[in-house]
Amino acid sequence: MATAAQEPVTFYTVTAYFTDIPKSVQKGLNSYNSNRVVSVLMSGGSLTGKVQASMKKKSYDVEVHVEGQEVKASTCSCAIGRAKCHHVAALLIWAEKNLTRTDVECVWKRAPAPKTDEVTAKRVSVIAPSTSQGQVFFEY
Repeated sequence: MATAAQEPVTFYTVTAYFTDIPKSVQKGLNSYNSNRVVSVLMSGGSLTGKVQASMKKKSYDVEVHVEGQEVKASTCSCAIGRAKCHHVAALLIWAEKNLTRTDVECVWKRAPAPKTDEVTAKRVSVIAPSTSQGQVFFEY
């Protein structure tokens, strides 16, 4: 049996979180399109990654906590120091475009092995006796 899958991030998740700073979404989309999201790790509802700075050879550590379709908290190590900077938006947009339900690790239970006294071999002719007496019929 599989574990419950984490809902994927949608564009609504991104825009709803940045309603007060919509410019960050556009800048985040620019960073995403410029391949500035360099690493991503998704574990449960926690999304962490590194996003490169626009003009410098520096990367910022970004962490976002998502529950369902809602961002609960975010942090970024950039100089702006806001939780809602465009680096957070870039990471969320990357997740929206690249993560799916199947990216969540599944855990399967192994069926118990049958006991040896329960396993008996039977001939096919005993399980499904033939009524054709060795004849093969084809229908067209």
